[in-house]
Parts: sequence; structure tokens; C-alpha cells
Amino acid sequence: MKVAKLLAAWAAAVVGAAACGADPAPATGDGTGTIRLALQSTAGSTTYVLANATFLVERVQPPPGPGEITGVRLHQSDPTAGDLTSTFDVGRYTVTLLDGWQLEREDSPTTLVPLYATLLTPNPVTVSVFNGQTSAVTFRFETSGLPIAIGPGSGTIDIGVGVSTCDTGAPPDFAENLVVDPGFEEDANGWRSPTGTLSRSSIAHCGRHSLQSSDGVFVWTPPTGLSAGDYAISFMVRSDTPVNLVSGIVDLDPFSTCPARQGSTLAISGGEWWHISGTPTAIEGCSRQAFKLSANASTLLDDVYVIPQ
Repeated sequence: MKVAKLLAAWAAAVVGAAACGADPAPATGDGTGTIRLALQSTAGSTTYVLANATFLVERVQPPPGPGEITGVRLHQSDPTAGDLTSTFDVGRYTVTLLDGWQLEREDSPTTLVPLYATLLTPNPVTVSVFNGQTSAVTFRFETSGLPIAIGPGSGTIDIGVGVSTCDTGAPPDFAENLVVDPGFEEDANGWRSPTGTLSRSSIAHCGRHSLQSSDGVFVWTPPTGLSAGDYAISFMVRSDTPVNLVSGIVDLDPFSTCPARQGSTLAISGGEWWHISGTPTAIEGCSRQAFKLSANASTLLDDVYVIPQ
């Protein structure tokens, strides 16, 4: 996630990476354990699957002997078919999730929707195989949905899919959010695009949807009695191509002598979510003002919070 500064007094957004503690060393001796790779999990009515996942499991302790095979690749072409399992000698191993994976949401038994996801877990992960005991390691991602995890099984190492709650970058007190549907999960009420077409997209920063404008223009009209300068706004925005993003206040009265727009311009890179927040500046003497976000290409908007000041 990028950090941007736009309009007056824009705040920075910070992303923290999760870290795992060191795994205890296994006791020396004979024995085997089973590594089980769980590739799906369900939270409430939503199922997540890790598709096209290939894991490289390599032994690091005890050190491999001359000519001994030290690495095994485990792959499951159908993540809904069940868990991957393989047996290993007692020891310490690294497990690497190789490039090419895709986290997906199962909307129906035959429909998997790709999600924009970031791997938060250190990669590779070090884990120990204990004789007759259970160890667990989880690859955790930041994407849409509630926190989910796959629990360990008896006598196995479970490598599960974990999905963390997204950080929307909202102001601290968003209980008073004036946007009814900030993540566009149900509809886009209150939003319009004077020059383009609005539609919902499954490429979301958080939740299940974002709002897409064909030409990058979004307009939100605040409730009656709320003027620009009386609220802070926070949102996530993304375009697949670099765009010049203009954010600020526009006058809704076509017969007014007010300035057409008051805002700031920022060049953002493509393919990444940007967090922008701050307090817009009102246009003096204009009675009907709206917040306008515009770019020069198709753009996604998500997790919008408007907080009275």
C-alpha cells in the first residue's frame, strides 16, 4: 500500500507486517511426522481457497548427508479437492510458498473469484517435525473478508490459509461514518459519475466489492447541512495504470459563479491501493458543494469514511 498526501492536512497510512517467533528444535531420534497443507477455510458463509499453490519443503536440521534429497515440492491443482499430505523424518524444515499462488473466494461450488491479496507471513517459514506431536504454521494474507484460520490436526503439521482483516485506513472514530455503505458491499447509493459509468468490482481493498468508475470520476454529495470543511474523508483508491488523481470540492449549481473546483492533484502509480485522507477545503460562497474524485482512467474506490468534525 502506498502513502499519499493530498489536500490540506492529509494523514499517512501505515502497514505492519506480521512476524512469527522461532520454532523450538525437535528432539533427536527416529520417527516421522506428516505435513498436511490445508488450502481452504470457511468463515461464516464465505470460503477462501489458495489456488495454484506450490510449496517447497526443505530439511535444514539435521544437515542432509552427501547425495541426499533435501527438498520436496508439494502441489495441488484443485484447492477444493482436499488437503495435501506428505510424510517427513523428524527434523527442522523450511516451507516456502512459491510464486504463482492465487487467493480466491468461493462464491458457489463452481465459481471462484480471484482476490487481490498480499502475503504477510515471512516466506519461507521454519517449522519442526516432532514425532507424534502437532506443530502448526500458517501463511497469512491481507485481503477481503473476516479473520480466518485452519486449526492444527493430530500428529501433523498444518500449513493453513489465514486471512486478516484489512486496515481500511479510516479515521480513528468512524462510528459516525456518514457513508452508508463504505465498502460498496450492497450498492453505490449516494455516489454518481457525471461523465462515466459506475459499477461494482470484485477487486476490493476490503470486503467483497469496490466501486469502479469507467473514467475515474466519483461524486459524493454530503447530507443537507454538512458543508465542506466540516468533515474529514478517508478512502482507498486504485488504478491499474498511472493516473493523475484530482481530489477536492466541486460546486453542484451550474448557474453559480463559484470556482469550478478546488482541490489538489497527485500522480499515483498503477496496480496498488493508495490511502488518502484529510479535511477538504470549502469553496467560499457556494451553497451546494460535493466531494469529487477524478482520474484520467478507470479507477477503483473502496472503504470510504466521512466523519463530522
